[in-house]
Amino acid sequence: MTRLFGVYMNKKKALWVALSDIPGVGKKTAQDACQKLGYLPTCPWGKLTEKQQRRLQLWLEEQAFQEKAKLFGTDFRRKNQKEKEALISLGSNRGIRLRKGLPVRGQRTHSNGRTARRRLG
Repeated sequence: MTRLFGVYMNKKKALWVALSDIPGVGKKTAQDACQKLGYLPTCPWGKLTEKQQRRLQLWLEEQAFQEKAKLFGTDFRRKNQKEKEALISLGSNRGIRLRKGLPVRGQRTHSNGRTARRRLG
């Protein structure tokens, strides 16, 4: 199995779907990568050669370098975790709700707050 930015890539998924599994890479970035490199977005990840996979990884690294705020993989996760810790340490409303495991963005809790609590354990 191939690893890209700390994520094991599923060989059966379409290329754009497999790329969007990487934290920080969304649908648009994945489709842009396919278009710029001339790959078919619906082609399974497993059909790419080692050279094509490496070329794709280099393109994503180049994008992250050009747009300095763009992060992928574990760097993206680390940045998000630091932002959450900052909110919690500030004692903001979002931070308090994050600490309690409640929905943060205004969702109702009367009937469906269970999901957010379950997600945080």
